[in-house]
Amino acid sequence: MADNFSTAQALMREAQNCLTEAKRYFAEGDWNFAIRRAQECVELALKSLLKAGGWEIPKRHDVGAVVIEQLRAVNIPVEAETAAKIVNASERLAQQRAPAFYWEVTFTYDDAQLAIEDAEFVLAWAKEILQQL
Repeated sequence: MADNFSTAQALMREAQNCLTEAKRYFAEGDWNFAIRRAQECVELALKSLLKAGGWEIPKRHDVGAVVIEQLRAVNIPVEAETAAKIVNASERLAQQRAPAFYWEVTFTYDDAQLAIEDAEFVLAWAKEILQQL
C-alpha cells in the first residue's frame, strides 16, 4: 500500500494531466470541458496536499478553505491574497463542475480562460507547498 506522500504525488500528477486536457479542450473551443478538467485539476492538486499532510480528505469537490486552514494550523504561511484566490477558484469551479459536464449551462471563452488561469495558479502553488509537507 502506498504511503501518504506517494499517493499525494500521484494525485498531483493526475492534476497535471487534467490541466493538460483542459488546455487541449480550450484550444479546441470546448469551453465546458475545459472548465470541467480545470476544476478536476484544482480539486486533485488541493486534495494531494491534504493527503501529504495526513489530513482527512472531505468527500466534496470544494476543499480550498480546508487546505488553507490545515496549512495554517501547522504554521505553513499562506498569504491572504493567495488564500483568497485559491478558495475562490475552488468554490467557483466546484459550482461550475456539474453544469459544465452536463451542459446545463453553456460556458464562454472568458469563463474557460479564467478556469484555466485559476487551475494553472493553484497547481503551481500546490506543487510548491507539497515540497514543504
